[in-house]
Amino acid sequence: MKHSVELKSELFLLFKQDKAIRELLGITALSTVEEINKKIKRVLGSDDLVDETTPLFFVYAFIPSVSNTKNYKVNQFTLEFRIYGRLQSKIDKLYLAIKDCLYQNYEDMTIFSEGSISTGNQNLYAYMFRTRPLVRS
Repeated sequence: MKHSVELKSELFLLFKQDKAIRELLGITALSTVEEINKKIKRVLGSDDLVDETTPLFFVYAFIPSVSNTKNYKVNQFTLEFRIYGRLQSKIDKLYLAIKDCLYQNYEDMTIFSEGSISTGNQNLYAYMFRTRPLVRS
């Protein structure tokens, strides 16, 4: 079990190494860190969140909130993912790839909430889902 900041970084490395996710996002061995950071973002709220120049990308971060557990050593925080893209079919495939990657590597990453969300742009679609992983206090 990791601290939330450690888990966030671990997930980034895991997503970068997952073959299905890399193929969907167009990440190759020649991709730079800057290019990868445009396709896998680790923050939900920022001015550059919605990038209309990138055809498919996702963001994830822990939502600041009160934990759901009352254990002083372990917390169950909400981790939110948002997938953005121009084609709904690509968003669906990326959702399944991320979900498979999470389920293969973590027992406590079950999805408890999901659905389409508005982007404010008629040419950009988005899908959101949330998990509640256990993290160290």
